[in-house]
Amino acid sequence: MGAYPSDHEEVIDLSTLSDFSNNIFGFAATLLIVGITLPAIPAAQVEAQLPNVLIGLWPYVVVYTLSFLNICSYWKLHSFTFMHINRVDNKLLLLTTLLLLSVTFLPFPTALMGKYGRWPLINVFYGLTLSINYLFLFLTAFYAYKKNLIRSDISFPTKLLLRKKLTLPLFSALLGTALSFSYPRLGFLFYAIVVFTHFIPFKNET
Repeated sequence: MGAYPSDHEEVIDLSTLSDFSNNIFGFAATLLIVGITLPAIPAAQVEAQLPNVLIGLWPYVVVYTLSFLNICSYWKLHSFTFMHINRVDNKLLLLTTLLLLSVTFLPFPTALMGKYGRWPLINVFYGLTLSINYLFLFLTAFYAYKKNLIRSDISFPTKLLLRKKLTLPLFSALLGTALSFSYPRLGFLFYAIVVFTHFIPFKNET
């Protein structure tokens, strides 16, 4: 029997992992829509009740949109990170697996937010999920940088840009989670700000 690969050896092709991750991000984003369902309406009352029922779905639509944009942000940051990685070892594969696990979990707290978003605990639960996802994104890049899995031709400004792009949304998500304990609406505002942090232009960004 052959020996298991060490942490210094490539355990999977980089493009294979990147393609698999892209598929998981797409699946998680698609799964979000399952949380939006129409309640049963008696056939004789459809015409009278349907407009109010559709209006009543607005919390689901808002949180669905926010979660969808966050998953797109995860995908963008993950792709940006892997643009600068030249090989995958066991621990980087593990971190990526944990990231994908947490991302596919997001539809559950999203559905809870649509139905019970007025409760602080649900807002905190949602924020923790967002924060954990961004934490795994940060740890993936941090580990790759520390273990020299980043391409050798990457400049210091680009490495600094990578850190900024990963730390800012993580900080915003954690701040929103903390605020949600006492001010759930303010916390939700910071969850929205998380998405807008990706549009902030940084120096040395091309």
